[in-house]
Amino acid sequence: MTTTATAQDSLIRLPEVLKRTGLSRASVYRLMDAGDFPAKRKLMGTARSSPICFSANEVQAWINKRMNPANEGEEQ
Repeated sequence: MTTTATAQDSLIRLPEVLKRTGLSRASVYRLMDAGDFPAKRKLMGTARSSPICFSANEVQAWINKRMNPANEGEEQ
């Protein structure tokens, strides 16, 4: 999933993503690696320890798609 955050969008940190999705940290990273979860964004610089965040709108759209029973026969 590669959409961009809009001006009305907010950024959320990983703990909030885990809370909203009910997924584990490992599951989120596994889904990101497979291209099946919104991409992370670094808040500062390029250091490995830089905090990461996600577009709240993208995460919510991902949740909505997973909850939709008519999502083209995809597994939930």
